[in-house]
Amino acid sequence: MVQVHPQPPIQNYFHATKRGAGGINYDVALASNPIVQNMEKHSQKSLIGRVVKEIKLNRLIESGDTVIVAVSGGPDSICLLDILDRLKDSLGIDIKAAHFNHKLRGGESDADAEFVKIICRERGIECLVGEPPAGSAINSENDARIARYSFFEKLQKGEGRVKIALAHNANDLVETFLMRLVRGTGLRGLRSIPSRRGKFIRPLLPFSRSEIEEYLTKHSLDYCTDSSNFDLRYTRNFFRLEIIPRLVKVNPNFIHTMADTVGSIEDDYDYLERVAIESLNKIIIRESDREIICDWRGWLILHPSLRRLVLRQAFSRLVELKDITQTQLQEVVDVLKSGV
Repeated sequence: MVQVHPQPPIQNYFHATKRGAGGINYDVALASNPIVQNMEKHSQKSLIGRVVKEIKLNRLIESGDTVIVAVSGGPDSICLLDILDRLKDSLGIDIKAAHFNHKLRGGESDADAEFVKIICRERGIECLVGEPPAGSAINSENDARIARYSFFEKLQKGEGRVKIALAHNANDLVETFLMRLVRGTGLRGLRSIPSRRGKFIRPLLPFSRSEIEEYLTKHSLDYCTDSSNFDLRYTRNFFRLEIIPRLVKVNPNFIHTMADTVGSIEDDYDYLERVAIESLNKIIIRESDREIICDWRGWLILHPSLRRLVLRQAFSRLVELKDITQTQLQEVVDVLKSGV
């Protein structure tokens, strides 16, 4: 006698089936889906609901975290502050705000700082304000960025589980991608802006500036407008105000299309980077804090797409990668390929 035991239902699966005209039908079933559980109070079509999904999918925030929101006073950061303020109880987090006054626009900069303080006071949110040290000079966009990030990093020290939430959005991502593409970069540079880097997180990265503006209008939220954002002497502003609007005329969905492309590049690069690390470890003959000796023939038989990445990984164990340019790296590749 043959006994047939019923199979337990499959609880976690991805199911795809072919349909006519080359299409695909698919469905997903998960036994326990924390994303859905945390989105019960918010429509998945709303910006808040989609931000929750982004947070959970990429594990940007965990219950018990303290999240310091970088608030310039502009539309993106006000949107992020409002969303995380609404979500703090359901996410189980504490939030604070941080504002860095670059002192670049005189009274306008001071007014932005005061605006952020008032917003935070009205919401009962602690606001941490910083500014450049006395005597220091900020002469470029990069100087401003370095000073700002230095302030944010100091806020993390000595704290427990702290995340710094930045309000970069899909438009910022695409602007950075195009600027690097025009200047010249490798696959690593084309990743543009990551959704997380260490304790820095970007919950709004998948969403366009227009979606953020719609949210601000819907919830009647005030924000500051930085007059320097319209100065075409800044490269980013030139791309934002002159180049991207023309590309949007060609493809109205250009921002989201390009953001998806950048996401694919980031996934591909992450995979290649892991393979490069494995490949490097296989060809290392001797390694110390001061030198790495690798098997040249082992490097030479690697796929061309891995050779440069393996060299980058090797150099990163000895020096800061920012000290090595793409041109210098290519020169090393060329020498190794020639066998000189």
